Order: sequence, then structure tokens, then C-alpha cells
Amino acid sequence: MANFKPELIEKPLVNDHFAEDLAMCGPPPPSSFTVTQLIISVLARFYSPKSDKELLYKNPLFYHRLIEAQKFAYAQRTLLGDVNFVKSAKALAENMTTKGYTDWVFERMKNRAQPSEYYGGTTQAQKSDHGTSHVCALDAEGNGVSATSTVNRWFGAVVQSDKLGIVWNDEMDDFSSPGMANGFGFAPSETNFIVPGKKPMSSMSPMLIYDKKTGDVSFSF
Repeated sequence: MANFKPELIEKPLVNDHFAEDLAMCGPPPPSSFTVTQLIISVLARFYSPKSDKELLYKNPLFYHRLIEAQKFAYAQRTLLGDVNFVKSAKALAENMTTKGYTDWVFERMKNRAQPSEYYGGTTQAQKSDHGTSHVCALDAEGNGVSATSTVNRWFGAVVQSDKLGIVWNDEMDDFSSPGMANGFGFAPSETNFIVPGKKPMSSMSPMLIYDKKTGDVSFSF
């Protein structure tokens, strides 16, 4: 803990092909931005900004495609890890932001659900989540902020500081342990095993969407 330092990402991952005039960027793994951007990129192939939202919300096929895109994207998460320790994760994350990768997923999308192995990895249902909050903000100057705070599960590590009574988190559970599922029931992933100084994979997916020509921020997530 004493040796931990926050890391400034000078070159975030960028997807500049999902929309004509917009691009989205976010940090590399252990962030899950690369997972979230792929879901958006695939759905953008089916629906344009001019699509009637009221009709989409009533269309079962829209929800099916959303779920299928999530399966393809999340299946790759088991291969991701802190890019400072897992070099293959960096290459995979960069590949997942390319037009070619979106093409590959789009071409494999079907109107019926497929076996788990079809999506390229192990898919698992998300169990109840607790102890996490997120805030997004844009100001009049065009700055955008996307911030997440979490203690992970209920009451975090079930330990509080003596002086201030702050509940400590149990983010160590975001790592994988050989032969053991984590607190959410997810099977272990070798690229996410514990190593000194390594950051665990996270489902947090901070993202900024901005105008490709002007650089002005349009959305923060």
C-alpha cells in the first residue's frame, strides 16, 4: 500500500469508428472500458442516432442484440488484466477497439442465443452488486469527469479504521485466485492472478465521448 501511486494514462484507448462525428476514449485494463466500448460499437452497426428510441424500447430484438453484444464483449474480459503485468491484455484491448474487431462480432451476431463457447470465452451471469457509486459531470468549459467509488461488496473488508471509522474496501477480491471463485462467483482467470504491485481487473468503465473534429466533450460515463 505504501508503494502505490496513481497512474496517469497519457494515451487512452480510442474508438473513432463507431459514429461519423464522435469518438470515445477510456483507460486500458484493468479498466473495463474496452469491454463497454465494444458493446456500443456493435450496437451502433444496427442502430443510428436517428433510430426511434420509443420503438427500440418496445422491440424484443433490440434487447436480444444488446445481450448478445454483451456476451461477446464480456467473454474477452477473462483474458484481460493489468497491462503493466499482462502484455497480451494490452494487445487484446487495442484490438477490441478496432473496426475489424467490431466487424468480426457484427458478422457473428445471430437472432438466436448460442452456446457459451460461441462467444469466444466463458460467459457468466452477473450477481448482485453492492457498495459502489458513480458520478458523471460536464461543465460549461467543456470539461468532463467520470468517477467511481466502491468498497466492492457489503461493508467492504468488514474492517474500519480506528481513527475515522472509514470502512476499508475488499478490492483484493477483484483479483483471481487459482482454483477458487471470487465473492461474486466468477471463475478464476490466470491473467488476473495476484502479483505484487499489480492492479486487479475492474468492471468500472470510465468513458468520455467527444467530437472527432473539435475535441469537445459530449458525454461522460
